[in-house]
Amino acid sequence: SESLNAFGKFTKNASFARHADFYFLLTGRRLGRRNKVTKKLIQNIRGLAFAGRVCSKGLNVGMAWQQPLLYSTFDVIAHEIGHLLGSKHDGEGPISYIKDHPGAKTCNEPQTYIMGAKPTAPFEFSECSKQQMEFILSDAGLETVKTLLT
Repeated sequence: SESLNAFGKFTKNASFARHADFYFLLTGRRLGRRNKVTKKLIQNIRGLAFAGRVCSKGLNVGMAWQQPLLYSTFDVIAHEIGHLLGSKHDGEGPISYIKDHPGAKTCNEPQTYIMGAKPTAPFEFSECSKQQMEFILSDAGLETVKTLLT
């Protein structure tokens, strides 16, 4: 998304922004993405983040559409932070640009966890998500993320 890229560039270049492992923007406007093939605008996007990019300056950003008076934004924020920490959707393969990323292709858990298709209470991460995040936060995972930027 252009907005996500612009937000990443802003956090990387802004002299007044304090260093953080990631930055998150809540917006009152709907998010969208243009299909690269059909050029059709997809408008049902509630959040965006760069997968596995926590601690990667300029890419360690996420954003979500904050719907007034609805607490559903909290699960979107948790979901997008899950992406930043390296978790793909339950049932999806690994992050292609991160060497040896485990992915969640073999995840047989219900799709009701935070990174599943239909998250429901209690909101928690599946074991697959936890393994992916542990990989990214391990020395090996963070080294892989760091080398992507050099």
